Amino acid sequence: MGHTLLCVLRLFLLNPLLYCGHTQEPKATLTADRTVIPAGGSVTLTCSVQDWKYQLLRQTSDIPKTLSSEVGQSNSFTISQGGIYNCRGLRKKTNAFTSESDPITIEETVPDEATVTLQPNWPLIYRGENITVRCEIQGGGRTEWTYEWKADKLDRRPTHNEYRITAATESDSGKYSCRGRNDYLLTEWSKVITLTVSANTPQASLRADSTVIPAGGSVTLTCSVDGSEGWRYSWFRRSSESSAAQTIRDDAAQSTVSISEGGIYHCRGRRGNIFSENSRTVRIEKTVSNKAVITQRPSWSQIISGQVITLTCEIQDGADTEWEYEWSSSRSETRPYSQHWVFTASASSHGVLYWCRGNKKMDPDTSTAWSHPITLTVSSNKPQASLRADSTVIPAGGSVTLTCSVDGSEGWRYSWFRRSSESSAAQTIRDDAAQSTVSISEGGIYHCRGRRGNIFSENSLTVRIEKTVSNKAVITQRPSWSQIISGQVITLTCEIQDGADTEWEYEWSSSRSETRPYSQHWVFTASASSHGNYKCRGKKKMDPDTSTAWSHPITLTVSLNSGANTPQASLRADSTVIPAGGSVTLTCYVDGSEGWRYSWFRRSSESSAAQTIRDDAAQSTVSISEGGIYHCRGRRGNIFSENSRTVRIEETGCRSEKSSFTAPFITGLVTGIFLIIFLLLLLLRFGKKIKNPHWTRFIQFLNISQDSATEQTVNQDDPQVYSSLVHGDVCLYETMRVSANTGRAQPTDESSNMTSSVQAGGLDESRGCDDRKNSDYSNVNPSSALAFQCMREIHQQNNRRVVKRV
Repeated sequence: MGHTLLCVLRLFLLNPLLYCGHTQEPKATLTADRTVIPAGGSVTLTCSVQDWKYQLLRQTSDIPKTLSSEVGQSNSFTISQGGIYNCRGLRKKTNAFTSESDPITIEETVPDEATVTLQPNWPLIYRGENITVRCEIQGGGRTEWTYEWKADKLDRRPTHNEYRITAATESDSGKYSCRGRNDYLLTEWSKVITLTVSANTPQASLRADSTVIPAGGSVTLTCSVDGSEGWRYSWFRRSSESSAAQTIRDDAAQSTVSISEGGIYHCRGRRGNIFSENSRTVRIEKTVSNKAVITQRPSWSQIISGQVITLTCEIQDGADTEWEYEWSSSRSETRPYSQHWVFTASASSHGVLYWCRGNKKMDPDTSTAWSHPITLTVSSNKPQASLRADSTVIPAGGSVTLTCSVDGSEGWRYSWFRRSSESSAAQTIRDDAAQSTVSISEGGIYHCRGRRGNIFSENSLTVRIEKTVSNKAVITQRPSWSQIISGQVITLTCEIQDGADTEWEYEWSSSRSETRPYSQHWVFTASASSHGNYKCRGKKKMDPDTSTAWSHPITLTVSLNSGANTPQASLRADSTVIPAGGSVTLTCYVDGSEGWRYSWFRRSSESSAAQTIRDDAAQSTVSISEGGIYHCRGRRGNIFSENSRTVRIEETGCRSEKSSFTAPFITGLVTGIFLIIFLLLLLLRFGKKIKNPHWTRFIQFLNISQDSATEQTVNQDDPQVYSSLVHGDVCLYETMRVSANTGRAQPTDESSNMTSSVQAGGLDESRGCDDRKNSDYSNVNPSSALAFQCMREIHQQNNRRVVKRV
C-alpha cells in the first residue's frame, strides 16, 4: 500500500510520463569538483545524460528533497550551500525523466573560528597533573556544534568541546586540533597546540642577589621551578650543615623573600598535587661593620723572587671578639686559617691578588666584609741598579752628584765604586749607605750596586765623569779668511791657554760626520761638506778624565769652486779716459772676500793677445797711463778666480783733419749769417733817411726783426764761450757765443740752431780737429783747453777760406 502511494506521488510530482514499478533508462550521473564548499566559495556539480535536459535536487536534515534548479540545457551547476544533491535528466522529445543520480554530500565551510586551549595553560605538564583540552568556536552565533578532534594519540574521538586528561603521562604529549560541525556546515581546523608532559620531577632553583648580607641590610632570595609558572613556594633555613631545616615561609604565591639573617637556605615549589624537588642550598653570610685590612711585611712595592713575605689580616674594632680568619687569592693554593700568611715570593706570586676577612668563632655565618685586595709585584730577574749623574763633567772647582736606584723600587742600601781607567780595579768610595746620592769632585769611571736584605742587585752601567780644568781651549784657523773656497787647504789648531807645562791630548768635534784627529792640528781640504761648526778641547795625557771645557765653536763658510760658484774677479776704473799727461787707477777685487793676490792684463785690441802688466801682487790697485783693453784675476792659495770683465781705457788727443768738409761748411755758413746781419744794420741806419712809405714799412719790419733777434742774444757780459765735449780723444763743439763787449755780432737763433746740429770728427794723435765726421757735439765742456785749441784751428782755417773767396 505504501509502495503504491509512493509511486502515485512520484507520478504526479516528478514524472507524469512514467508509470510505477517500471525502471527508466538511462540513469543520470552527478559529479562534483569537490565536496566541501570553502568559506565564501562554491562547488560545481556536473550532471551527465546524453541528449537530455537537466534538473538538480537538494535536501538537508531539516529540508526535504526539493528542486534546486529548473530544467535547463546546462549539465553544470554552481552551488554555495551544503547538503545532499541528486540530479536527473529530461528527454527533450518525450519529456520523460531519467532516474535520479546517486546522491553527493556537499559540506559548507563557515567563517567561524575554532581554537584549542589548555586549562591550566602551562607550556610544560608534569606526570600526574590534570589537564583539560578545550575547543572553542567564536563568531557566527551558532551554538549547536558537534566537535571533531585531531590528536596524535587519541584512542577515542570525542564529539564534545572538552577533552579531559587525568593524571597525565608522557603518552598524552602531542599536537591537538579541533573543528565544529553543524549539519552540513563546517569550521576550519583550529591551529595546532602542542602538549608536553614531562616524566621528570620538576626541580626548584634558588637564586640570591647576594650571598653576603651587608651590615644593616638584607638579601633577596628568588625561587623558581624549571622556568614554568603556576607554582607556590616554601623557604627553609638551617643554621649549620648538621642542623634541621626550619620553615621560614610556606606555600606562598610570591617567588621572592627578603632575609636579614645568615644561614643555609633552600626552597621548594607546589602546583596542585605536584611538589617539586628541593632546590640546592645557598649559604648566606651576614656582614658585620668591622673592617678587615691586610698589611704586608716588608712593605716594598717591588718584590724580588726569593724574599720572604708576611701578610697579616687585622680586624678593626674587633678586639673583644674571637675571630677565625679566612684568606682568598686569585691563584689556586693552600690558604691558611690563621691571622698571618707567610710565604716565599716566587715568579708565580707575581700579579696575584690577596684578600682576607674575619668570621665570628661563635657564629661562622657572621663575618666581616672581604678586605681590599693587595697585589704583589714579583720580579724573577735579578734587579738592575741604575746610576745617574746630574752632569758628566765636573766644572772647575765644582762637583757632580751621582744618584743610584734599583728598578725604581725602594728599601735598598747603596755602594759606590770608582776606577781611574778601564783596566784598573774598582775602589769602594762609599759602602752600604742608606742615601741614594753621593757628591764627587774627582773624574773617573763610576758604578753602583744595591742591597735589600739578602738580595744584591746587578752592578749599574758605568758612567764616565770628566773633570774640567780652568785652562781654556781656543781654535785658530789658517788661513783666517771668513769665506773659504772649495778645494783650499784649511788648518785648524787647538791651543790651550796657560797649558804649556802640561802634556795634552786633543779632541775635536764638528757638526759633520767624519774622522776626527786626536792631534793639535786638524788639516783638511775644504769641500761642501766642510761647512759647519768646529770645537776642540784638551785632555791631560796623564789623567784622561781631566780636560778643558770645549772651546767656543768656529764656523767655516765654504763656497763651491765649480761652474757658477767659481769666485769672480771684478775690475773697476776710476775713469775710462786717460787725460793728457795723466793716468787712471784700476782696482781688482774678488767677491768682496779677502786674502787674494792680483794679476793685471792688457790688450791693445780685441784680437791681440793679453800681456801681463803686473803678476801676483798683494796690492789690489794699479796705475796706468796707456790706453788699451784691461782685465784682472785673483789667486788665493791654490785657487784662481775667474777673469774679470774687460774695461777699455782711452787716451786724450786732437789734430786737424784736412779732408773734412763739414767744419768749413759750418764756418762759412756762420760767416755768411754775420755778413747778412751787417748789411741789414747798414740798411737800417741809412734807410731811415728815405721817405718812401714802402721803404718805411720795410724798415719797421727790420726793427721788429732786430728786437726779436736782440731778445734771443745773451744778455750777460760773459767772455767768448765755446762748448765742447771730449769723448776719448774726439773734439766736439756745439755753440759759439760772442759777447757784446767784443764788438762782434752774435748769431741769431737760426744760426745757433744750425750750428748746434753740426758734427765734427774725432781727434786723436794721427788726425786733426777738422777731419772727423759724424761725431756728437753734445755736452761740450766750454772751459776745455782742447776745445779752445780746436775752435782756434777751425776758425783760422775758415778765415783763410773766406779771404780766398773774397
